[in-house]
Amino acid sequence: MKRLLSTLICLAVVLAIILSCASCDRGGEPSSPTPENSEPPRFAGSITVGVPESYPNEIMNSFTKYVEAFSAEYPGVEIDLRRVTAAEDALRAAKEDRNYADVVLFPGRETLRLTYDEDLLLPLDIIYEDVDTRNIYRASLEAGMLAGKTYSVAVNYDPVCMIYNKTAFEELLPGRTLPKIWTVEEMAAYCLDLIEAQNGQPATLYYGAELDITYEPVFLSLLRPRSEYRASNGSKGWVDYSSMDVGFSRLKAGSSGGKAEYAYASTQDLITVGHAYPDCAFGPRRDYLEDPNNWGNSIFLKDRANWIKETFLSGEPVFRAVLFSEIPEAVKQYEEKGVDWELAPFPGSGLNGFDSCVAADCDCLGVRKDIGGTENAFAAVYFCGFMYSEKGQTAFSEGRRSISPLKFMSEKGPWRSVGGKYADKNWDLCLLYAENSVPAFLSFYVPEVCAEVISNKIDRACFESLRGYDPEKDLLQIKDAATAAWNNAYGDWG
Repeated sequence: MKRLLSTLICLAVVLAIILSCASCDRGGEPSSPTPENSEPPRFAGSITVGVPESYPNEIMNSFTKYVEAFSAEYPGVEIDLRRVTAAEDALRAAKEDRNYADVVLFPGRETLRLTYDEDLLLPLDIIYEDVDTRNIYRASLEAGMLAGKTYSVAVNYDPVCMIYNKTAFEELLPGRTLPKIWTVEEMAAYCLDLIEAQNGQPATLYYGAELDITYEPVFLSLLRPRSEYRASNGSKGWVDYSSMDVGFSRLKAGSSGGKAEYAYASTQDLITVGHAYPDCAFGPRRDYLEDPNNWGNSIFLKDRANWIKETFLSGEPVFRAVLFSEIPEAVKQYEEKGVDWELAPFPGSGLNGFDSCVAADCDCLGVRKDIGGTENAFAAVYFCGFMYSEKGQTAFSEGRRSISPLKFMSEKGPWRSVGGKYADKNWDLCLLYAENSVPAFLSFYVPEVCAEVISNKIDRACFESLRGYDPEKDLLQIKDAATAAWNNAYGDWG
């Protein structure tokens, strides 16, 4: 960790220089994005902004509008907007290289790797001096954070949502309505009723819900962070970067005292979901079910194992957990089948002291650490900070089906529809638990070597659940196995 500490000290000095120089240039004004109703600062600089080729033209068009809006506010900054092969390539490229960029867009889940492993990003904490972080959805705000410092700025908010086949639900459970919120246990009860309504026959048309604990956005939504701990440590509180340790344990609702009381996050809801797999109330995603390696003999289930496998493989889920960005594809499938659909609440926590939350993905902007020139560095940081202004978000989101990371900007917009239709659906449910949202993939939290161990343990827990066994053992082994892998890979780092 010596390397990380020295890097943080070095970057702090760099930012201090930028701050002091900018302050002198501007007569002592705070060097941070200004509020919407104040006169923008005057500064110059020249920056290159890179958008990787993996992003569609729609994103490039959004950045063209964003650059125009930024230039209108800060005309002294020259901006070259270009395509680059990939974010890391752009951050490593020499100035004269066509692939070079000072500011680059990348999936938010790459922030930790680009910082912790590659040491390529400049800290951006300065932008929050005049930005009320309470107006930013928590998952988007914390996506770019590492060990208390910010290295990237989210451009969107892409949460896990629950969508369902409304036609099937109403046919199987006529007269029943969904609650506004429900726990995992309460949702499981509804899903069991759906199975029983089909007389529990094998190869039924439907099973309860696709709630896959191997799908990281679902896993991290159900890995409930402790409310008290989050107040000061955020959604990544179960990760300790200084000691390279991950920590969470099982904690049942209503329990008190004992060592588990101090768990940073709880696996209890994950275990509850796993227990519901043998009844086909919940199940993994289709690609997991169709892999023959994920099915094994079960002495415990005996003949019922065939019923489970046949039901999952021949049936369809009534409810599905999907990212917001995946909703259009789900809607397309419903349209092709000629069925109605609606949004449902994602299951909340029934655990005392642990948050109901949803995981959310995002894309981020970052600034290269070795950017040359104080003016350029300041302009680049301002360019990122402009994303958290109303003018910046309005320009970037215009015409795009994307949820803004700014709370007050998400009350309206084209995201509340699909293809210009379905504005009457319950889109507010996409913002359920957004106040307690968490980053959606393991790579937001831990290095790849650690994430791989966690993922393998989750896969094993799912495998055991399908065979009727308790997934608790595999889930609770995550702490020691992941921590060991992390220390083995980085113990002598620096």
